[in-house]
Amino acid sequence: MIYDNKEEVLSLLRSGYSFDIASDRLRNDKDTAIEAVKIDGWNLKWVSENLKDDRKVVREAINNDGSSLKWASLNLRSDENIVMIAVKENGNALDFASPSLKNNKTIVLEAIKNNPYALEFASPELRNNKEVVLEACKNDIYSIAYASKQMKNDKEVMLFLLKEDGLLLQSTSKELKDDKEIVLTAIKNNPHALEYASDRLKNNKEFIKEATKISYISLKFTNPKFRDDKEIIMEAVKNWSGGIQRASDRLKNDKEFMLEVIKTNGLALQFFPEKMKNNPEFIKEAVKQNGAILQNLDKDIRNNKDIVLEAVKNCGWALEYASDKLRNDVEVVREAVKNCEFAFEIASKKIKEQYITPGILLNSEKEISNDNPWSKRNEDKSNAWADKVNSDKASDLER
Repeated sequence: MIYDNKEEVLSLLRSGYSFDIASDRLRNDKDTAIEAVKIDGWNLKWVSENLKDDRKVVREAINNDGSSLKWASLNLRSDENIVMIAVKENGNALDFASPSLKNNKTIVLEAIKNNPYALEFASPELRNNKEVVLEACKNDIYSIAYASKQMKNDKEVMLFLLKEDGLLLQSTSKELKDDKEIVLTAIKNNPHALEYASDRLKNNKEFIKEATKISYISLKFTNPKFRDDKEIIMEAVKNWSGGIQRASDRLKNDKEFMLEVIKTNGLALQFFPEKMKNNPEFIKEAVKQNGAILQNLDKDIRNNKDIVLEAVKNCGWALEYASDKLRNDVEVVREAVKNCEFAFEIASKKIKEQYITPGILLNSEKEISNDNPWSKRNEDKSNAWADKVNSDKASDLER
């Protein structure tokens, strides 16, 4: 049904109707047209051809919805001021600008500022312009999809993108996939990006060492031979304790190597083969390398005096993870305090009450050892003094 009453038409427009319900007379009436496009910019589609070339009507329409530029006359879609207003309101309005304005750098930069995906509608020349492409990517890195092939393979552009999403490496050229700086940048963001590096880099030991320093996960995508390389696996362990999981079975069963791993990163023990974690002799050797691993051991092992002694000799504060029984063992506590004076605070209440300070504990009679020349000399002096006192007492009695 066509309506010729202005107030009735505007009321219907406010209810969601489009301006095509209006009579030709109303669609050619400037005041009515202005009211219509203020309600919904796309009502510009239904105004008369004459009003589609009217600056005031079109301006009101694009102020409401920039994409309504689509229905403006070619003359106004070629007007820099009109198009600028439109792209500021909706970057995608660039799609409806004249070819010359799609090649206007100022207009395009304003459009991608509003919507980076408006890069799609820029001229081929500007989609190949590094400044324009980078500006779009700063707002949304995935707008790179609309850049030229040359820009997608530009090193500076890709370095910027890969810092945000390393997996974009898969979309780059063969040359960039073989570029060390490019691939390492990608791995820093996402270690899985190594999957898309060139075969040359994935087979280069020095490069893989650098990649592994960033993340042990990278080893998943390298030549399997590197999982059997002690030097590379050790770099992985330094990076994270779970790096040992990437080691070959041969290395995981190499006792000496695994002890070195413990020395480098004690937390790696949790990823060791069960037969090693449950072997008291291996564990005893392991805590000699890194006493702190005591915290990750089973309750029974933390109650094993031989193992705990070796642990606190290496790391005094490991006493904290010993059983209550061993934190009340003078010999164990003394060895812990020798390594770290603060370990005294971890000792049982009974020991702290008995010895009061670390110094008293270390100088107590229980510390005297025949193997310690200093202690032996003091013991001899103490015995000599005791003999003299007893001799004096005997003489006094005789008298």
